[in-house]
Amino acid sequence: MRNQSNHFATSDLHLAAFLLAHGCTLSTPRLISPRRIEFAFADAERCESLALDFVSGRGIIEARKFLDAQGQARDIRDLTLGTKEQPKTGAKP
Repeated sequence: MRNQSNHFATSDLHLAAFLLAHGCTLSTPRLISPRRIEFAFADAERCESLALDFVSGRGIIEARKFLDAQGQARDIRDLTLGTKEQPKTGAKP
């Protein structure tokens, strides 16, 4: 879905991960309900094309890249929803 600022937005975690794995640039995620966020990506035209490939089953990505991007998308979701603490800088494990 394209919005006014030429960004592609989705609340689908797996689609967001697919776009991240393809190197799409994520803008600031937005809280749209108490349990749901919207991922907004720059370059709406490219993201729309990739999204069509994803939903049609034609999207191809290396498994490791997709799994890493899923973890990244989940972390972004959890941080935005406030269900995960941000790592403390300079803290020792």
